[in-house]
Amino acid sequence: MALTTAKAKEFISPSKEEEKKIYNIVSEVLQDVSKSLKKHNIRAKILIGGSVGKHTWLSGTSDIDFFIAFNYISYKDKSAELADYAEKVLLKYKPTRLKGSRDYFSAKYKGFDLEFVPVLEINDIGKALNITDASPLHVYYVADKIAENKNLAAEIRLAKQFFKSADAYGAESYISGFSGYVIEILILHYKSFDKLIKAASKWKHRGIIDIEKHHKNAVKSLNTAKLDSPLIVVDPIDYYRNAAAALRNRRFANIITHSKSYLKKPSLRFFEVKHFSPSKLKRENTIILSTKPIKKTRAVAGDVIVSKFNKIRRAFLEHDFDLNSADWYWNGNVNENAYYVFRFSEINLPKKRRIVGPPKRVHKKYIAAFTRKWRGAKLINDRYFAETKRKYTNVNKFLKVILKDKTIRKV
Repeated sequence: MALTTAKAKEFISPSKEEEKKIYNIVSEVLQDVSKSLKKHNIRAKILIGGSVGKHTWLSGTSDIDFFIAFNYISYKDKSAELADYAEKVLLKYKPTRLKGSRDYFSAKYKGFDLEFVPVLEINDIGKALNITDASPLHVYYVADKIAENKNLAAEIRLAKQFFKSADAYGAESYISGFSGYVIEILILHYKSFDKLIKAASKWKHRGIIDIEKHHKNAVKSLNTAKLDSPLIVVDPIDYYRNAAAALRNRRFANIITHSKSYLKKPSLRFFEVKHFSPSKLKRENTIILSTKPIKKTRAVAGDVIVSKFNKIRRAFLEHDFDLNSADWYWNGNVNENAYYVFRFSEINLPKKRRIVGPPKRVHKKYIAAFTRKWRGAKLINDRYFAETKRKYTNVNKFLKVILKDKTIRKV
């Protein structure tokens, strides 16, 4: 196992060249925005955030997050306007303004995807006026722990790549997996990648991880609306928050299975992200569709991809086309297509659909209502049935109808 993780570290850790490129961009943005803040007489500072700010990013990363931290005394009464102030100092980057609990910005710059989040500068979670105000404190917390033990950065990278390979990485709503921050907390809790994976292989539903031991019983203390996740991870900074609230059962099960398989026979394949191959999934009674992501942030594009998928899936089911399976695949790159795969039990349906009515023993008014609605209804073995002609009997022909819908026609 040690040999496997040593080899994995080699290809997931950023090279010196990658580090130099990222640090050059970070330095440039910090200097430019600082000058712009001064020019506009805005009492704020720009900070590096995300995995780059915590030194836990993976090789190949193109995302860099920044916070524009506004002076608390000067702007606490203008919390709703912080995005307006931030927009003034970001003009050089031609940012896209995105809706959130407080609006934020994304921009493409010199091959990198930049994100700028306006926050109030606080050192006490109790002063946060918006959930994003606590985000810099998360960065400081993890960065300080890594400063105490520099080996943790490599362990965190291993865990992130492992979770990626298990299709369990990302807290965006279209994924509902483990966020980078939650994975960092897990490594800080278990102390190493190996110990985390051994523990994950034995995780049970509704386990609790409270790294700072804030609660005697976290289930009773935390916000009940945030306790639906299969794993509860108490945020060490905001200890009434479940940091893993976005996690859903499918991704939780993925990491348990991945961990068990890895422990049985460790190999590098458990750190490799599988690439979708449409040709390998072409089978009888299968439809594969591709769709171009919208040119927004990964989270927004992912939400649209999943929304389209759900609409198509629902349309098939509503017209009696039984699905053996349905799934979507996307690698998170907005420049690459996503895919929908639908497998049907049958491609063609009978021309007539049978409708099950009430049993003979119910009150006459229910029988009368059914027979009025469905002319020609018959009593068969003490239950009423009717037949109606189907509008669509072939799945491929019906697909053409679905794709005329303006909300999904670009598939």
